[in-house]
Amino acid sequence: MTLGEKLQKLRKAKGWTQEDLAAQISISRQALSKWEQGTVIPDTENVLQISKIFGVSTDYLLNDDYESDSDIPAVHTTTETLAKNYKSRTQAIIGACISCVGLVAFVVLYIVGMYSPVTYPSPNGIDHVVSGFGVFVSANRLEWVVGLCIMAVIVGVVVVLSAFVRQRKKLLRTAKNKRPSIQVYSSAPMGIFLDT
Repeated sequence: MTLGEKLQKLRKAKGWTQEDLAAQISISRQALSKWEQGTVIPDTENVLQISKIFGVSTDYLLNDDYESDSDIPAVHTTTETLAKNYKSRTQAIIGACISCVGLVAFVVLYIVGMYSPVTYPSPNGIDHVVSGFGVFVSANRLEWVVGLCIMAVIVGVVVVLSAFVRQRKKLLRTAKNKRPSIQVYSSAPMGIFLDT
């Protein structure tokens, strides 16, 4: 798509006439018409104005091979990188939230259990009062809740760690690819350089 075709497409997408756009750029309607027809190419200053008005890059406007800004290699690569980083960060946040919910639920259950006495009736008529976390959990049959809290903490930690490990591997791969290669140009035997 040529610059003129892109300019016409962008203008029509905004619902503007040639006069509307020409007034914003401070040129005549005839000059804009020649740009859209492709008989004249706008100067650099006008290309920059068009870029700002429509919120597109000058690369997109000037390169006929690009159908949109996302076709530009640098933009495409940056978008992919941001998406991958966002995914890892989101996964770490979700894992942390799961762990926190499980931990808070366990702490609340523990505190309630420690200060909630459980009364057991005895056959001689004297009630036996016991307090403690284990007694509270078993008396109220809350073993499954405790197990669920512990499972949530473990799952959350595993999710967070897997996100960090994946991010670390990616960083190491990137650093390894950017490391300059070492080339030895000497024809001398290696023993000469050893300090004995």
